[in-house]
Amino acid sequence: MRGGVFRSAVDNVNRLQPDIVLSVGDLVDGYTTDSTYLHEQWSEFNDIIQKLTLPFFYLPGNHDISNEWMRTEWERRFGRSYYYFVYKDVLFLMLNTEPDSRIDAAQINYFTRILKKYHDVTDLLSCIVPHRHQKGGYDALEEVLAGRDYTVYSGHHHHYLKAERHGRRHYVLGTTGGGSAGRAANDRERLITSCG
Repeated sequence: MRGGVFRSAVDNVNRLQPDIVLSVGDLVDGYTTDSTYLHEQWSEFNDIIQKLTLPFFYLPGNHDISNEWMRTEWERRFGRSYYYFVYKDVLFLMLNTEPDSRIDAAQINYFTRILKKYHDVTDLLSCIVPHRHQKGGYDALEEVLAGRDYTVYSGHHHHYLKAERHGRRHYVLGTTGGGSAGRAANDRERLITSCG
């Protein structure tokens, strides 16, 4: 984390006044089994987030649930690590790709049921995926989404990318205060191929 950047971003978001704020994970540094250290990290993050004047939707990245103990702690603090919501006729699928960069079968089944339930939400469907899912599950999700208009947002790589796959927009969002590796010349191709 770069000191002060995230706090400043929250102030700027409050000035912009969007309807909602969505997470793509990596909210804390994580990678620990030290409960005191993790509590300090979440306390710092939540202290900053509480300054938002609009709803914030949590979603874990690999830093947030990097081991089974952290996963349990996430569920204790925030509940399920994947979910959906509808806002202004937009269906948001909030997926969890941890561990191992996967969208597991339980999530595919869950979101299949949700998509059947909300079959009439066709104008825009947004999938928020915190991690590029190189190792599995995304092809199955694409099959479930076939015929729907949707946009995919993800994080993890800590720099901005934009690409199209099967006629659908895919964005990897840059950091808001975290370190960044910069942008490599072959990032666009890597994004397209890593989506499935």
